[in-house]
Amino acid sequence: MKKSNVFIVSFCLLTVIFSSHAVYSNISAHEHQGILTPYLGEPERIVLKEKDFQKLKKGKAIFKKQLVGDNKRAVVITRVKADSSTIWSVIKDFDSYPEWIDDIKSMEIYRQEESTIYVRFDVENRYSGKVTWYARHNYPSDSREWGTWTLDYDRMSDLDDSVGFWRVSIDPEDPAYSLVFYSTSLKLKTRVPQFIVRIIINAKLKQSTQWVQQQSESRMTSMY
Repeated sequence: MKKSNVFIVSFCLLTVIFSSHAVYSNISAHEHQGILTPYLGEPERIVLKEKDFQKLKKGKAIFKKQLVGDNKRAVVITRVKADSSTIWSVIKDFDSYPEWIDDIKSMEIYRQEESTIYVRFDVENRYSGKVTWYARHNYPSDSREWGTWTLDYDRMSDLDDSVGFWRVSIDPEDPAYSLVFYSTSLKLKTRVPQFIVRIIINAKLKQSTQWVQQQSESRMTSMY
């Protein structure tokens, strides 16, 4: 199965950030307990208009802005021909990420507590070298529509901070489809122009929903 290039654009730009490979002990805590405003509960719902649904029906992803604290964050919405449980099974299938996403070379689920999953991601390409971060995912184990993540601040990551969310809801105009909402925000350890950060985020937004769509629809097809 063809892998997604979800991280290629993002980490091509990180060549200006990482000039050497950082090696951290698993027991080293992060420098702080969070800089970006996290999603502590359910993310605010995005209201879609009729013109949005028309674009989604044509297979187009749409972008919206959401105010979180004092900052506006981008949210991408994609229409997927799969049910919610199948889509969440793909999002939570961390073991398959190295197969689906080119730049993820390895991962490890190093801790799990009910719906909270802690994952180490090891990323490498010829632009950024080796990059590792540790993430704490609060993903649903029941019928809840949304899941969030932050860095695991008890471990040292090469990213300064990262937060985000997924939401999967039934398409109100066709229950055979689901609407997938995805948002991510990150802070780099080295100062870089803000426009570069925006390019990284926008690339991750669109490409992440693409691989989730591909794998979810493929998984649905294999069930019939």
